[in-house]
Amino acid sequence: IGLQFRGTLTPDDVFPEANKSFEIFMTASPGVYLTPNTIITVTIMNDDPPLPVVNISFAQTQITVREGEGIVQFRLLKSDDASVPGGRGIVRVMLTTADGSAFGAPFGMGDYQPLDVEVAFDVEDTEQIVTTTITDNDRLEGVESFTATIVALSGTFPVAVVMNATATVDIVDDDIVVVGFDPALYTVGEGRQTLSVAVQLLFGETDVDFSVIVTSSDMDAIGGEDFEAVD
Repeated sequence: IGLQFRGTLTPDDVFPEANKSFEIFMTASPGVYLTPNTIITVTIMNDDPPLPVVNISFAQTQITVREGEGIVQFRLLKSDDASVPGGRGIVRVMLTTADGSAFGAPFGMGDYQPLDVEVAFDVEDTEQIVTTTITDNDRLEGVESFTATIVALSGTFPVAVVMNATATVDIVDDDIVVVGFDPALYTVGEGRQTLSVAVQLLFGETDVDFSVIVTSSDMDAIGGEDFEAVD
């Protein structure tokens, strides 16, 4: 005799995916002998077209900003999804920052304001600009850097593919310190063997090491005869 077994598959979806397989087993009650063909494999063939893809990228992956400018802007570009079949829809990505030598903290407590924001592109948008603040302090710091990264959000339609996903920001310090002799006039007796001259930080603060060069120049006194020249 012939028997038929009818199973039900889940409803058809619209998302492209790899072909998937499952197995059906047959067992029997006592006294029924089975042939070796008791397992069948069923393959579900994907028949959905590829999802439309939209590219999101940083316009610049290396950004330099002076500390005194107070802000830095990230320009994000989106490909023209009008040319992508079925690709017209809102696209969302996340933009986050990460410390390098620059330290991110809110309310001006760090070198920059950190970001962890969602950026949405409407159908007609081809770019978005995200802005964060740079802290302008009075300390000599040198060049400090941090990075920003774009991450695509899952479940968006069309699908966002991120290109040039990371941008590096260099913050160029524009603070100064003032260094000088203090005092600027010394009087010393000829019989004195040594002279100590004080080089002072007269203005400003610093988080980095720096150096100055001290040299001497002859006037009435001649280096090598009246004093040991400094060079």
